[in-house]
Amino acid sequence: MSGLGLSIGSLFSGIGGLERAAFAILFVLSLTLLIYKVTTGHKRDRALILKLLASVAPSPIYGLDLIKLSGGRLSGTVYVTLSRMEEEGLIHSEEIEMRGQALPRRCYRIADDAFEKVELGGEDQ
Repeated sequence: MSGLGLSIGSLFSGIGGLERAAFAILFVLSLTLLIYKVTTGHKRDRALILKLLASVAPSPIYGLDLIKLSGGRLSGTVYVTLSRMEEEGLIHSEEIEMRGQALPRRCYRIADDAFEKVELGGEDQ
């Protein structure tokens, strides 16, 4: 930022000690709120995925269909969440060959003991 004539020191040059402390507190609170939203959103998505998979069990379902069934509450990051849930043994996935499609599609189903694992982990259902 030296090309703009700004530096970190110049941003605080007119701010006294009390204002700096208030800024620091607001920054920490904002960061804490952001972290809270991300982690609670992840837990909420996991719980919703488990409920949706349980509702269609024992049939497998595609990730896109999970997004549709959720009414848009699950976002495009659902595949990251599904991957993590599979690593934890909460769900299983498999690739299914589809007629008329060049590539197989991955579908998901709930593990038999998924809700017990979630309860032991202390996560809300």
